[in-house]
Amino acid sequence: MKASLIFQSLVGLVMAVPAADSADALVARQSVVTGKYCSPITQLCYNEYTTQGGSTFRVAVSDAAAGTTFDIAVQLLAPAGQGWVGLSFGGSMTYAPLAVGWPNGQSVTGTVRWANGHTMPTVYSGATLKILPDSGTNGTHYMLSAICTGCSSFPRSGSGTKTLNPSGTFRAAWAQNIQRGSVAQPANPASNFNYHQYFNYFDADLGSAKVPAAQFQAAAALA
Repeated sequence: MKASLIFQSLVGLVMAVPAADSADALVARQSVVTGKYCSPITQLCYNEYTTQGGSTFRVAVSDAAAGTTFDIAVQLLAPAGQGWVGLSFGGSMTYAPLAVGWPNGQSVTGTVRWANGHTMPTVYSGATLKILPDSGTNGTHYMLSAICTGCSSFPRSGSGTKTLNPSGTFRAAWAQNIQRGSVAQPANPASNFNYHQYFNYFDADLGSAKVPAAQFQAAAALA
């Protein structure tokens, strides 16, 4: 109950989504507002990117992250009553891990998907999500909070590997479906879901999103 109350107080700070059929809604989703957010439950502090359409994306990494493989903490937040929200670590829908979350009653379902084309993304076996306890839903928003293993390095089209720099930036792509009932089986991480209405991009800075390694490990242990 305590965690639920904390979650309700935090997500209430996120602005409401404009009407889906308004011209302003289309324009609003083309920019993000950056900031910082610290979870009172996991103690992780994130870089935050909030779209003016009402979805928010957060990232954090350990200050010990190095090399080609490291975990990334993510939070995906969107207004309640909507379909799903997703974040690509490769700057596009295709040839990159897609972290996707949607509401399932009072909980949230998370999955990592992959698409080789503009078709239904399938479950990606190259990455996993550890769902953190500050994930959840309330009357206004839902949030997927997780640590992704396998999202920092992945194969690209043809040959070669895309590797994120734990001290640099990467182009992130986001997508949002705002229609209730757009996920066929909300409890199933492998469920099909309807196409997004909105998508865009932002540059995520991992260098300024670092947290102490011990803190990152303690949060991961809560999953």
